[in-house]
Amino acid sequence: MNIRSQPLCLYFQIGHVGIRVLCEVSACHDAIKALCALYEPAEAGSPKLDFLISSDAESISLSCNSNVLWKSDDSGEIAAAFELHLYGQVAASWGTRLLSLHAAAVATSGRAILFAGASGSGKSSLGTKALLQGFEYLSDEFSLLDNAGRVSPFPRPLQWGKIRHPAFTHNQMLASGIFTKTSYSFPDHSGKMQTSLLWLPKKLSRKSWRIGALVLPRFTGKEGKTVLEPVRRSQALMELAPEIHQRLPATDGIRLLHEYLPQDLPIFRLRYGDVHTAWQHLIQEKIIPRP
Repeated sequence: MNIRSQPLCLYFQIGHVGIRVLCEVSACHDAIKALCALYEPAEAGSPKLDFLISSDAESISLSCNSNVLWKSDDSGEIAAAFELHLYGQVAASWGTRLLSLHAAAVATSGRAILFAGASGSGKSSLGTKALLQGFEYLSDEFSLLDNAGRVSPFPRPLQWGKIRHPAFTHNQMLASGIFTKTSYSFPDHSGKMQTSLLWLPKKLSRKSWRIGALVLPRFTGKEGKTVLEPVRRSQALMELAPEIHQRLPATDGIRLLHEYLPQDLPIFRLRYGDVHTAWQHLIQEKIIPRP
């Protein structure tokens, strides 16, 4: 498989973890550049995580710190494997210095807002709405909490599994001027080609922010009354412990969330069927400031 070219070499950092990606396979270049486009550039040096994408006569290989992670003859599959292993390797590098919480994070007016919960809860829709309203982007998946009550950026590209987002059309997204769009294709476990759409926000934050509010969304899928109610801190910590990417025992997760989330943090549950109505409700109740 002779598909070598001029290597692509990227240096960046996520949560103060230095990363280098050296890609010697031209067929992977566009996908790797898109997947890494939003991360903070770093000086060349001795990275903690050193990824290499190379090829031989039979296949393309992905390795990190000289350990082979994946082999395939499909460049898209290698890009998908790189994305998966990048997130896993970075999360493992932090230990508990930073907690990686399954939450979208946006910022404005000196504070960050977290939308946290399991997949399908509606957190990414609310985060996207915030970006369209002028908020700064931190993450839609990995909110990095420290023990000073702040959240740091992990600005991976927004990804929608469907061609049409349930709340925003592609034309609306592009017309906003807030995003650029790209994609890459890869075979799934059955060999069927899938397309991953990558939305790249332009308004990025490069600093950590004090957490000002935590919202636990519950997307109902039905139009109707939006319900916003306060949540006891103890209840929220129990719900969020399984959403820590480091996969800690429940008691450790609850303890660290209690330590890392500000003691005076307002926490709310938001049940909604329409993201635009829900957003107006959050504004009216002054949970979210106008940017």
